[in-house]
Amino acid sequence: MVVPTVIVLGPFAVLYQASGVVSESANLTFDGTNLTLANGNLGLGVSPGTWGANQKAVQVATFGAFWDDEYAATVNMGNNVIQNGDTTYKYLYTGSTALLYLQGGGAHIWSNALSGTAGNSITFTTRMTLDANGKLIVPAVYSNAVGATNKAAYVDSTGLLGYLSSIRAAKMNIAEINNVAWVFNLSPVTFNYRQKDENGNYLDFADGKLQYGLIAEDVAQQNADFCYYDGDGNLEGVAYDKLTVPLLKAIQTIKADLDVAKARIATLEGAAQTGATGPTGP
Repeated sequence: MVVPTVIVLGPFAVLYQASGVVSESANLTFDGTNLTLANGNLGLGVSPGTWGANQKAVQVATFGAFWDDEYAATVNMGNNVIQNGDTTYKYLYTGSTALLYLQGGGAHIWSNALSGTAGNSITFTTRMTLDANGKLIVPAVYSNAVGATNKAAYVDSTGLLGYLSSIRAAKMNIAEINNVAWVFNLSPVTFNYRQKDENGNYLDFADGKLQYGLIAEDVAQQNADFCYYDGDGNLEGVAYDKLTVPLLKAIQTIKADLDVAKARIATLEGAAQTGATGPTGP
């Protein structure tokens, strides 16, 4: 019995030998630089599974795969997944979770699924999306409670996500706050946020949830340092986290005034009591 063998002759011919017959393969060509598989899928360390007609795949060893999906116009990577139809994904092996990464239309999408049985259909859950506009969407973040060890997250003007340090070594020009009278001119309000369309434009429809807060334009009139702005200097919102400091100072000022008032009242009450119970004159 003759074992099938691929023979490369020179820079142009790829021949296939089987059953004692050598013939040129129209499906596999080599031009001296590039090896081209015109049809079908390629397996590295494994025979490729049954992929869909619109999917061209490189399947790697036990779990890995990389493929072009002509139906959805995406380039994909997966773990323990095979796409054998335009919208059908199936498990390659039993007892392992499945992972899927899609890239297309300028967007990146990461999904996963619980373990399943080889050959069964997979229902993926999208875990994270980086859309074509640069918006990062992580659905589970909204419903996941964090532990006791945590930090407040901030986003700087470059899009970097991180935290703000409060240690003295991170700060310069430290000075006491004196004037917080403007805090008493702020006007807390209730309101509803307006809904937005898919392009981020405001609509004349409320979201239905009552909110409590301040109006940025009103705050800017009192102290613009407690508002934030876009790259062109346009007003965008209120820096609520910064307001805690002047509010704390306002509370301290009110307490100091109350302490002075209490001391005066105590002095007056003491004087009145002494006058009422003291010796009478001749």
